[in-house]
Amino acid sequence: MGQPTACGHLLAWIAADTDAALHRLEHAARFDATSSATDVPQSSSGLSCSTCSSAPLRPFHCLGCAALSCGAPSSPSHAHQHAQSAQHQLAWDARARMVHCFGCGEYVRHAAIDRYAAAEQMVLRDQEGDAQRATKRKRVSLRKWELVSSGTASGSGSAVPARGIRNLGNSCYMSVILQSFLANPYLRSYFLGDRHNRLACERTQNGEPCLSCELDLLFSEQYSVDPIPLAPTRFLHSFWQSSLDAAGYAQQDAHEFLISSLNLLHSSSPSHTDSPTSPCPCIIHRTFSGELRSKITCGRCHHQSETLEPFLDLSLDLRDRASGKVASTLRDCLTSFTTPEQLPSKYSCAACGDGVPTASKRLSIKTLPQSLCIQLKRFEITSQAHKLDTPVRYPLKLDMNPYLTNHLEYPASYKASSSHTYNLMAVVAHEGTLSQGHYTAFIRGSDDFFAIDDDKVRRARLSEVLAAKAYLVVYSRL
Repeated sequence: MGQPTACGHLLAWIAADTDAALHRLEHAARFDATSSATDVPQSSSGLSCSTCSSAPLRPFHCLGCAALSCGAPSSPSHAHQHAQSAQHQLAWDARARMVHCFGCGEYVRHAAIDRYAAAEQMVLRDQEGDAQRATKRKRVSLRKWELVSSGTASGSGSAVPARGIRNLGNSCYMSVILQSFLANPYLRSYFLGDRHNRLACERTQNGEPCLSCELDLLFSEQYSVDPIPLAPTRFLHSFWQSSLDAAGYAQQDAHEFLISSLNLLHSSSPSHTDSPTSPCPCIIHRTFSGELRSKITCGRCHHQSETLEPFLDLSLDLRDRASGKVASTLRDCLTSFTTPEQLPSKYSCAACGDGVPTASKRLSIKTLPQSLCIQLKRFEITSQAHKLDTPVRYPLKLDMNPYLTNHLEYPASYKASSSHTYNLMAVVAHEGTLSQGHYTAFIRGSDDFFAIDDDKVRRARLSEVLAAKAYLVVYSRL
C-alpha cells in the first residue's frame, strides 16, 4: 500500500509519450518476471551494467532509454551516475519491483504502473497455458493504463492491495503487527530503499538471528505482484531465537509482540546505539520514538522536578483517573493521561526534605514520533483480571497539539502546528476474552481501508473501521 505519489517526473514521463512509456515498462516488467529479481539475478540472464559491464547485484532499468545499471537507491552508484548524466530520473528497481525517482530520491507509485506490471507477470506465467486468457488480461491492463494516462482517473496512487498473512498456529498476534509494519510509509521507504540489505548483513552471514533481515524479506515479498498470502515463518523463527520466552504456539499479546519486535529490530540495526546521551539513529527510533516529560510538584514548597522518558508507544488507561469512569473517546484517554494526579504515598522533596504529605505528578508529551502507536489498555486487574469491551471512538485525523508540554505549560502563547496532526494508518482489534481471543486488523491503503483476518483480505467501509473495538491504533504523519 503506497501513499499517493506527487512526483512530477513520473507524471511528466507518462504524459509525454504514453506508447514509449508503455514499451519501457513492458521491457522492465518482463525482466523482473523472468529473473528472480528478489535476490541475486541469474548470471545466465546475459545482462550487464551499461557502465561497468558487470552482472548487476541489483538491476535498475532506466525508463528513459532502457539502459541497465547497477547500484542501490540510497548511495552513489552507476544507476545514480546514469540518471544524472542522461537526465533520466526514473528507473525500475528489479529487486524492489517499484519505480525509483532519482530526482526525488524516493520510490514513486502510480496506479496504472502497478496494474500493468502485475498483468505482465500474469501474461508470462500463462504463456505455456491459456494464451487467450493471457491476452485478455493484458488488454484489460492496457485499458486501465490508457484510462489513467488520459486523465479520466486519479493521476496517482497505489494499486497494490493488502496481502493476507497465513496463520502459523495461534499467530494472529504477530500477523496484525506485521501488517502495521508493512503499511508504515517510513519503514517501507527504509527497507525498499535497501537501507538494510539482507544479502549483505553481517549478523545473518555469521549465522545469528536478525529480525531486520526477515522484515526486509517480507517487504520484498509484500511488494511483489504475487497475490498469495505471506507466510512469515522465517520472521517468527528469528523472533523465537531472539526472544526465548515467547517461543511456542501459545496465544500471545499483540502489544507485547509489538514492543519486543521494535526492540529486536532496533538491536539488529547496524546504526543502533544505546547511548543515554544521544538519540539512536536507527530506523525504529527515527520512526516510533518520542519523549514524555514527567513533572512532580511538591505540595509543601511547590518545588518542581522534571525528568524526560523516551517511549516507543503510549499505553492509555480506559478509566479516567479522577472519576473512574470508562472513557468513550481516544481524546478522553489522552486528556486523562496528561491530567495531574496525586502521588499515593509520601514524597521526598529535593528542596524541603522527606515526609511531604502531598505531591502531584503530570505527564505531557515533549516530542512526538513520526508514527504514533497507542495502546488502549483493555485488560485490567482489580479483584480479578477481566477485559473492558467498551467501544472507544478514535478519529481519522488526530490532533496532538493539546497534549504537548508547551501547550499545557504555556497555553496562552502556544501556537498549534499542523505537523502535530496525524492520519489513522492501522487499527488492531481484539475479539474474545483474556484467555481466548483473536486479533484482526484494518490497514489504510491509498484511498480506502482493508479489513484483514489472517489470510483473508477485503475492503472495509469507513464506518466499520471506526467502530472496531480497537486494542492498538497507529497514526502516521504521512
